[in-house]
Amino acid sequence: MNVKLPLLGLTLVTLIGCNLTEENEVLNEPNKSVTVLADKANTVAKEVREVAEVAEVAEVAEVKSKLPQKLPTQNRQTTKRINGQKFKLINGRFEKGAAVFNFAMQEFGVIKGSFVIVVTNKQVVTKQDLGKIDNIARDTYRIWPNSEEDFSVYYQNLTSNKDITRVEVEIDYSPKSTYEMY
Repeated sequence: MNVKLPLLGLTLVTLIGCNLTEENEVLNEPNKSVTVLADKANTVAKEVREVAEVAEVAEVAEVKSKLPQKLPTQNRQTTKRINGQKFKLINGRFEKGAAVFNFAMQEFGVIKGSFVIVVTNKQVVTKQDLGKIDNIARDTYRIWPNSEEDFSVYYQNLTSNKDITRVEVEIDYSPKSTYEMY
């Protein structure tokens, strides 16, 4: 950019200087017509536009070369459909303790790490290794997966099971207290 502006100025001075000597010759000779001067002025204007376009193209190319090739992944926020609603995973992770934003409720929450499931067949609960199980109502259970299992894969396995009619990830929406606890 710093080199291009002086180069552009030098080119303009050279073009205008050469054309001024030709204009003086035309004015001194009565045989030349005014159209010759107009043609010379159009030629100079065209050359100035071409030089400006070349400088602009070079500047755009320089700016494009400085742009990153892909988005940084460290602050990446992803969306996921959880419990039938759209959530934004704030830190890009779907696991216990991860912060999420519920678009439907317009609230932030934290994934608690447990699931509530409703089953049609009670044998599903005893047949599969679901981790810790707590019966909270008729055909409704709260389950905590084993700590070594991937939370996202575990959720997909539960939702794809035909004997489980409802799977909900427990999310805590309560605000964080600013009071000291004793």
